[in-house]
Amino acid sequence: MSDDYLTMVVHGESKAGKTTLAATAPGPILVMDAEAGGMRFVPGKKIVWEPSRGAPPKGYDIYQVPVKSLADIEGAYQYLTMNDHPFVSIIFDSLTEIQARMKRDHENNGIVDMQGWGRMLAKMEDLIWQFRDLAESSVTPVRFVAFLTGTNLKDGKYRPLMQGAIVKQLPYKVDICAFLDVINDANGTPIRGLRVSGSEMHDIGSRVPGLDPTLWNPNITDLLNTIFGSEEQQKDK
Repeated sequence: MSDDYLTMVVHGESKAGKTTLAATAPGPILVMDAEAGGMRFVPGKKIVWEPSRGAPPKGYDIYQVPVKSLADIEGAYQYLTMNDHPFVSIIFDSLTEIQARMKRDHENNGIVDMQGWGRMLAKMEDLIWQFRDLAESSVTPVRFVAFLTGTNLKDGKYRPLMQGAIVKQLPYKVDICAFLDVINDANGTPIRGLRVSGSEMHDIGSRVPGLDPTLWNPNITDLLNTIFGSEEQQKDK
């Protein structure tokens, strides 16, 4: 089992560039896509893949699994744990929308009873941790797992936009919980900043030593290389 993997939550306002950031992860990338194909605007050779129909075809950079129900997530997880696969990174885009879709699955005439709501949240949490743990798996290891979410100002902090206890659990279940922001520089040019520490206004944190509080113009592949070294450096170890 390799230990050169990273798990992350990235929350931020709509159109802050969370999907664009996720697309800088090392590929091939598997996207659990509940955002109606937001990945289609990022560079790379893409294909829609349905795990129930067999192995992913070779030669693509981004594989999008449309998520319309819990069954789509469960089917992807089952495939990944029972078969060899090419994926280096797994992205949930976005966890906020996936939870909303799952809630609709449990509605009865627009109402979710407490028992159904509790079952839905439990299933959601189990799946998140199962996908996170694929980064540690000796059978089907991946190098990067990220959960993208909206953000919500709650109790004086910007927190991942989720419902239930998971909103407090998420930051502690991953290596980095980050807030993606867009700020104008001195020339008025928008620049992306990934806040990973040093802000009381944002629910963020990192267990990775040595990172700057804000990563400007962030790139996931570069971040992994900074933390663990490039593939060439790892081969030389």
